[in-house]
Amino acid sequence: MGEPALLSGLQAYLRAVAAQGRERRDAGGFEVFVNLERDAPMSNYAIPRDGLEPTADDIAQLVGAFEAASRQPRLEYLPATAPAAEAVLREAGFEVELRTSVMTCTPETLVAAPLPAGGRLQALRAAASLHDVNALTRVQSEAFGDPHTPVDRPPAWLGHYLATLARVDGEPAGGGMTLAIAWGTTELVGIAVAERHRRRGLARAITADLAARAFEAGATTAFLTPGDAAAERVYAGAGFRPTDEMLHLRRPTPAAARR
Repeated sequence: MGEPALLSGLQAYLRAVAAQGRERRDAGGFEVFVNLERDAPMSNYAIPRDGLEPTADDIAQLVGAFEAASRQPRLEYLPATAPAAEAVLREAGFEVELRTSVMTCTPETLVAAPLPAGGRLQALRAAASLHDVNALTRVQSEAFGDPHTPVDRPPAWLGHYLATLARVDGEPAGGGMTLAIAWGTTELVGIAVAERHRRRGLARAITADLAARAFEAGATTAFLTPGDAAAERVYAGAGFRPTDEMLHLRRPTPAAARR
């Protein structure tokens, strides 16, 4: 279990990030963040207020806010900040979608990571070429099994987020980025390595590079959520330590419930 001050800071950061590009709506003791342009479930979610013990009315308002927006009711939050919420939500029909650890790093715990032979890290700044931007997003898409759509203009995140493109012998091999710095905190996301370049320490080097750049930019805490135990070991090698967990809950749609 993480320290209360740390968890409160992380949750405040997550609220700030959720509000970027989404419409915030109050729903009882919950804050609902609706992406008006994307109805994909992962783009829309709610966060309970710290210490919330939800009532039936809170749950009804939560579900109603999602239904009014034609979105699937979902939550993403640190359960330690509202310990009583999960049991009430599950009794109301919500299911656990994902439970993953939260790993944090500070300048004091950061561990430098060497690059494999032929490796090079390139910071993508505001003036980065579209060629390099597409190289990063392509290797991320391939690593995560998603289709890649090339961009023909600088994306909104370029110059606002920190991004790193890794090359091995000149070939795009991996990369990642951080989100905005707020409350002294930033999140590392999209860390990916092409399959043919894995198990050579590249992901650890990318992670350490992004964290170091975030600290240079003013962050005092960097965190991420590993996808599995293998990823957790990689991030541990860069100085990240498990401090808590992230909980994703969803309420199945009527159609899904019948299957």
